[in-house]
Amino acid sequence: DRYEGPRRKYILAWIGIILGFAPMIAPMIGAVLLRVAGWRAVFLLQAALGAGVLSASWRFYRETAAERIPGRLLTLMGRYVHLARNGRYAMSVTAMGLILGPFYGFIAFAPIVYLQIYGLSNRSFSLLFGLNALTGMSGAFVCMRVMRRLPDTVLLTICLLGCAAGGAGILLWGGWHYAAFAAAMCLMTFFCGMSRPLSNNLILEQVRHDIGSASSFIVFYQFLVGALCMRLVSLPWEAPIRVFGLIALLMPVVVLAIWPLLLHRLGMPPPVGISVEPADAV
Repeated sequence: DRYEGPRRKYILAWIGIILGFAPMIAPMIGAVLLRVAGWRAVFLLQAALGAGVLSASWRFYRETAAERIPGRLLTLMGRYVHLARNGRYAMSVTAMGLILGPFYGFIAFAPIVYLQIYGLSNRSFSLLFGLNALTGMSGAFVCMRVMRRLPDTVLLTICLLGCAAGGAGILLWGGWHYAAFAAAMCLMTFFCGMSRPLSNNLILEQVRHDIGSASSFIVFYQFLVGALCMRLVSLPWEAPIRVFGLIALLMPVVVLAIWPLLLHRLGMPPPVGISVEPADAV
C-alpha cells in the first residue's frame, strides 16, 4: 500500500531477506528445544510468539490502505472477481506463481531425502535446511543490488534459467550424493529468492486498485501451487529424487515457454539487446 515502482521492489527484496531468515534458524531452534525440553516446548514457543505479534499489531498497527472499500463480506469477495477479469494480472500471477512451487515442495521433501534416503542425522538435516534458506536470502540480497542496473525482464529471465539449471542438476545428479542434491537445490533456491521481489512487483504493477486483494491472492496462489507440489513429492514414488527433480525442472521451463507471450501481453520489451541501465534512486 505504501510503495510503488523501484521503491516497492527494494522493500520486497528486504522482505525476502527477512522471510528467508526464519526458515534458516527455525530447524536449529527446534532441534535444541527437542533436546532440552521435548516437543511440547516447540508449540509453547509458537504460541508465545503468536501472542507477542498479536499484541504488537493490536497496539502499533495503523491502516495503510489509501482507500477503504465499504460493504459486506460478499461485496469484498467480489473484488477478487474484478481481479480475475484483469487479464494482465491473471496471466502474470498464474505464470509467476509457478516459480516457487519446487521451493515449497522441498519443504516437504527435505526430511525424505536427507533423513530417509541418505540417512543423515537431525543436526545435519537442520544445517542443510538452514543452508538452503541462506541461499534464498542471498538471492533476495543480490536482487536488491543488481535490480538498480538491469531491467526486470533480464533479471527474471536469468532467474528462470537458474531455476531450470538447479532443477536439471537435481534430476541428473541429485541421486548420486546428498551434497550434489543440496548444491543443486541451493542453486534453485538462490534464483527463487532473487526472482520473488521482481515477480511480485511485476504482478502488482498490473493493478491500480485493490492492492491488498491482489497481494493476498498472490500468496494464496503460491501456497496452492506449493501445496500441490508438496503432495506430489510426498507420494511413495520408486525414484523420489528423480520425481522431485522433474518437477523442479518442469516448473521454470513452463514459465520460460510462456515468458515471451506474457511480456507481449504486458507490453514489455523482450530481454534481448538491452544495455545496462544506470542505478535508480531508491
